[in-house]
Amino acid sequence: MKKLYIFSILCVISIYACSKKHDSIDGFFINGILKNAPDTTYLTIEYVRHVDDVWKTIRIDSIPAYHGHFSCTGEVNALTSAYLWFDGNRFPIVIYLEPTDIRLQIDMAAPYLFKESGTTVDWEIGILQKHMSIIEKECDENIMKYNSVVNKIDVKEIGHGRKSPDYTIDSLYGRRLELFALKARALKDFSVRYADYQICPDLLRQVVETDTAMLKWIKDFAEKELTDKIKESYLGQYLFKRIRFFEENIHHVKQAVGAKAPDFCKRCMNGNLISFQNYYGRKYVLLHFWSSWNLPESTDLLKRLYSKYGNQYLEIIGVSYDYKKESWKESVIRENMTWPQIYDRIFNEKTLCDDFEILNRYPNIDDAAYILIDKNGNIIKAWRNLREQDILYIESLLKDKMEYK
Repeated sequence: MKKLYIFSILCVISIYACSKKHDSIDGFFINGILKNAPDTTYLTIEYVRHVDDVWKTIRIDSIPAYHGHFSCTGEVNALTSAYLWFDGNRFPIVIYLEPTDIRLQIDMAAPYLFKESGTTVDWEIGILQKHMSIIEKECDENIMKYNSVVNKIDVKEIGHGRKSPDYTIDSLYGRRLELFALKARALKDFSVRYADYQICPDLLRQVVETDTAMLKWIKDFAEKELTDKIKESYLGQYLFKRIRFFEENIHHVKQAVGAKAPDFCKRCMNGNLISFQNYYGRKYVLLHFWSSWNLPESTDLLKRLYSKYGNQYLEIIGVSYDYKKESWKESVIRENMTWPQIYDRIFNEKTLCDDFEILNRYPNIDDAAYILIDKNGNIIKAWRNLREQDILYIESLLKDKMEYK
């Protein structure tokens, strides 16, 4: 009997020790199931961790999911939000990490309705999903339709180049921007209703990162409505970190006719320093924001424009926000983009690991975009996509200057 009692105590101790094995090293362990996905696919998890008074972005790439199963380990200090990215240009989902064992069940037919268990916010996640399911569903459908249309256009050869974006792409992209705004509003409404939830600071962070125009409201609400406990939590501290970052680093510029374009000084791909001051009084500048995963169909139009006017009257500056420099360089070479190209993503130890120098100066830019700046450094036009008629408009301006000269 005594031996049985001792054996029982040892079993209890062993089970408890196993359940706490990740806590001792601030570690999480994810055991995941992926349904309706290819037999082999890869995932990426990205989150922010506070280490030695520095907020560092941790990115775990190429997590293999074989036959619907995947696992991942990492270190976190406390309850932390993370973006989980999928192959195939789907929108990422936001999951929550803690120093514990976590189980994820994701159906790629509706990834936004994932099931997470093992954390202290499982219930909160479920309530949030019920609130956001309709808008998340439309967001997911929108990106899938958009990619489908783009892929069909990519394989069509028209004349000597690729087809320009059509109105289907523009309407889908325009709707996506509307959906982002609706999603931010829905997250805001949820945060007001459930201000006592642990995940509330993270939802407010998502709102301000989607719409910086709400920065003042987010700050006032967080300071007045969040409890001290939530403010002092890991997610709370990170929210206020982001608020301070936007207050200190973003120049809120209205992309409107007549507004002064914020200057910058960066090295381009060939090593030369680029600044608007190089072109004042001499050339128009067309800023082209892009990434390798969302390269616009108007690249051939830019080539034509640059070949005609690039030497004397116009400078095109490409600004990439790719995750990897290699992808950026490969795209520049493959697409034969001969105008100056800048890689804008930076590693910033004092604020956040991943940040942008130029993109942050134009906070309303999202995905591929174009801003035309005159010789005096003033914004005179902005587009989401360039069509033939837009190129003709730019050419008319340049021809007028040529004739005047």
